[in-house]
Amino acid sequence: MKQAMVMEIFITFCLSFIAYALIYAGVYFLNQRLLPNTLSNVYAHVNLPWRTGLFLVLAALPGNLILAKCFDIAPASIVAPILVVSSVLVIVASAILIDGVRLNWHILGATVLAVFSCGLVSWTLMMSKS
Repeated sequence: MKQAMVMEIFITFCLSFIAYALIYAGVYFLNQRLLPNTLSNVYAHVNLPWRTGLFLVLAALPGNLILAKCFDIAPASIVAPILVVSSVLVIVASAILIDGVRLNWHILGATVLAVFSCGLVSWTLMMSKS
């Protein structure tokens, strides 16, 4: 694999991870689940329509712009599986950190299987392209 392609994959993964983390943090903020003790005053004084506006401006819009940038960096055959992997990792991390789910062998195995499957899809797409 060329060094430039490795950098494309790395940058795309980092950007997509940041974008999904931002979007999911916004969703948790919208539902008053993001840092409930720390942000309790904010939740008490900011009603749902304003939280929705904040979510759109501070999380959804920047997150989607970052995801769109990923498609400028690398081809869609590489970006799409990376987006799935990033989404799975952010969902598992948020379930563990925010919802208090305990990490076990089933979650770990399913996550590894999802990452491996997306890697296989990406590799197959790259090989069929050349």
